[in-house]
Amino acid sequence: MLPGTCSDGVLTIIFFTLAALVALGNIVGVVGAMRRQRRGDDRGFSCVPFLSILFCVGAWLAGPEPLGLWVIVPAAVDPSTWSLILGAVHNPTRK
Repeated sequence: MLPGTCSDGVLTIIFFTLAALVALGNIVGVVGAMRRQRRGDDRGFSCVPFLSILFCVGAWLAGPEPLGLWVIVPAAVDPSTWSLILGAVHNPTRK
C-alpha cells in the first residue's frame, strides 16, 4: 500500500462524491436557467469551474493503484468543465 492511501478507499469515495455533487449542482443550475430563459427570465446561472476537476484528481490520487478512469466521470459530465473547454476554443470576443 502506498503511503497516504486508505485501505478501503474511503478518501477516494469522499472525493468522488464531492465531485459528483458539484457536477449535479451545476447540471441542475444549468437546466433551471434554461427553463427560466424559456419563460422570459434573463437571469443565467454561474457554474463552479475547476472544483469537480480538482475533486476527481483528488479521488484518482487517493485511490488504489488499479483505479481506472471511472473517477473522471463527474468532471466529464459537468457543464462547467465543458464551458472551460469550449470557452477556450470558441471565444466570440477574440479577434
